[in-house]
Amino acid sequence: MRKTNHLLDLWLSLFLTLPMLLNYAIDAGWDNYIVGGILAILGAGISSRAITFMSDQVGASKTQRVALIPYIYLLIIFCSVIYGYFLESYGLRVVLKSVVIAFYPIAVATLFLVLESDQERRLLSFEILLLSVVVYVVVNVILKILGFEPTKHIFDYSMTGYGKAKILGLLGMSADRDLFPLTSGLTTFGAISGLSTLICFYFLRSSKNGYFLLISMVGMLLSLYALTISDARAAIAWVMVLILLELVIKKKYKPLVVKSILVVSIFFPFVLSAVSGYLASKDAMSTVSRNDSSIGTLNGRVDIWNVVLDRTSVLSLHTIVGWGFEGHKTSGMSDIYKKYFGLHRLHADKTTTHNMSLQLFVDVGLIGIFAWVLLIWSLVRTIELRKLDRRLYMLLAFFLLIGATDAAPTIYQPDLMMAFAIIVLGIGSLQSNSRRNRHPQMREVIQYKSPV
Repeated sequence: MRKTNHLLDLWLSLFLTLPMLLNYAIDAGWDNYIVGGILAILGAGISSRAITFMSDQVGASKTQRVALIPYIYLLIIFCSVIYGYFLESYGLRVVLKSVVIAFYPIAVATLFLVLESDQERRLLSFEILLLSVVVYVVVNVILKILGFEPTKHIFDYSMTGYGKAKILGLLGMSADRDLFPLTSGLTTFGAISGLSTLICFYFLRSSKNGYFLLISMVGMLLSLYALTISDARAAIAWVMVLILLELVIKKKYKPLVVKSILVVSIFFPFVLSAVSGYLASKDAMSTVSRNDSSIGTLNGRVDIWNVVLDRTSVLSLHTIVGWGFEGHKTSGMSDIYKKYFGLHRLHADKTTTHNMSLQLFVDVGLIGIFAWVLLIWSLVRTIELRKLDRRLYMLLAFFLLIGATDAAPTIYQPDLMMAFAIIVLGIGSLQSNSRRNRHPQMREVIQYKSPV
């Protein structure tokens, strides 16, 4: 294995933090020198690795394959932004931000993973990128303790606040939900904190690297704290379920579990819409609901799903290609379901469909649904056939479960989308290099396990 570059490893550990810090600096109007400095650091790692790669390729004769499906999926999402821009002029700022969200992870994954010829170094880089999600949560908690506040709020909560933390309420404590500085949203950061908890569990169960174990222990505690303060009820529930499944489900059944969750997440809104009348009559639904009962089942999600399903029931060109980015606004759906949002009804156009499959259908049509299913299916097969760490199933399943009640991971949550992108691109890259090695003498390399 070639010599480790500790400076680049440090840069990789800040993969998620740096672009969100840059976004924070721009929105907060920080001095141009500070913004320029963060931007320079952001590009330094990519430039350094690109130069290193080019020098490594002098005299090389072999070309490496690139796992295309994750790239195609991200390209489709980016095209939906361009398509939506022509249908609904929401400004070049959104387009430019989408470029960063889509192509920053692609550049990092390509240079540090796909084009890395050393398998040990490739896997180590992938694990550091996983750890960058934990670092992102830790940085947010520290900044919050130091008094940093978010620069922008999607909704104006000046009259209502963020609501009470229902999880703490069940424990007999009273506290308000709180928003962390660098995040793109309260629910989004709850999902990232849940993902961070699972990644910490991943390393605590598999790693022997002292630094990784230390960061994972600290990250686990702070991630659980962030989950509680953000009152991410769905994320907390899914983390508990997935850790339990990881401990009790046999390895050979895990691909089937993930595929089953994929099917359930797609049809979840259809089932809930069908039984919404029964659920609304149950007092138990209000136990974990943050709003009063007038907003509807699951905080109005079922009402939104009913509107979307009714609006998309007629076949048209949009059934195939969708309405582009913010399709719920362009199609007029948000104008219909804004009546369910009380004081926030003027911001309904910023409220997504709260389901991954429906949001893809609205934005990208059946093309998006097909690409999503193909992506997850191929990743499950990659983990299974390449004999990668089985705990990666747990991370994929988490995104599917979160996507059942939120439009995640999508470009509407840049930090969560980048975390998802680096995971799927990383898994794809682990497939692309070892697939060539089919000879018996290479079996040891194919079944290589993490050195950490």
